[in-house]
Amino acid sequence: MIDCGFVTAEMIWAVTSINTVEFVRVMDATMFMTITQFPHDVQALIGVEVVKGTYAAGQPYRVLVYGGNIQGEVYIYEVMNLEAAFNAQEEEAEMPKAELRLIDMILTQEPYSVRQVTQVGVDTFALCSENNKVQIYKHDP
Repeated sequence: MIDCGFVTAEMIWAVTSINTVEFVRVMDATMFMTITQFPHDVQALIGVEVVKGTYAAGQPYRVLVYGGNIQGEVYIYEVMNLEAAFNAQEEEAEMPKAELRLIDMILTQEPYSVRQVTQVGVDTFALCSENNKVQIYKHDP
């Protein structure tokens, strides 16, 4: 395991490889969803962040997944169906597939991999690249 954290008291996320995020029910330690593929040129997972607030349908949080590549590109996704997957019946034949919504792309124009991304405001992200350069990016939510 590379990194992990709580989404809620009932579910956790875990980065288990360079490009895999697993979501697990705390109650029975059952994995209920994984993310292993991304719709863009993501060569490595940068991280996962749970952002508290009020979101669609009164949701008190959202889960952001950051992916990138060696061209300095960062893709910011929101996991859209986490609650539905969490509440899905265990008898279902297949594990629900993660629905990722692209929130933003950050093209740093630098040939360095971004190693860390953190949302520091509603519309602001901080990035740190492999050359230890910190950059701030704003987007229109």
